[in-house]
Amino acid sequence: MAAEKMLTDLDKPGAEEHLVGAPSDDVAGWLGEEVDVFDLAAEMLKEEGVHTIFGLTAGGCWNIEGHCLKAGIERVHVRTEETATFAADAYGRMTNRPGIAVSGPATGICYATAGVAQAMAAQSPMVYIAGESGALDDDKFQLQGLVRAERMCESIAK
Repeated sequence: MAAEKMLTDLDKPGAEEHLVGAPSDDVAGWLGEEVDVFDLAAEMLKEEGVHTIFGLTAGGCWNIEGHCLKAGIERVHVRTEETATFAADAYGRMTNRPGIAVSGPATGICYATAGVAQAMAAQSPMVYIAGESGALDDDKFQLQGLVRAERMCESIAK
């Protein structure tokens, strides 16, 4: 029987993810543990002193928003993803603490880049969290198309 091989379209953004090697032994030990990464993210934000996040509630970011609310972090609901990043930029400038903006995938990421670019240009402390789908990993139709935040924001963020 011939060995089955997975074909990956290397021209798609994010296709280079298959080049990541196997984890080291110390990392492999805890990879089998069941944890909720959204709980970990919310705990990390809380430990860093985050009190408020800005975002447009949507399916792509419900998980992070819900876990932040559960951790006691207030959410300011805005009308557009662009407004969320501008608000987080303003919050960062006024408080000298990172403003946190969250958005859903694809068009949400595209809209959010204006505020991310403004924050970078002003050197204000801001963190942008984008909800994405692992369409390249699970062969399921992705929410609103294929846009990777790390690719969209690579020239305007650290």
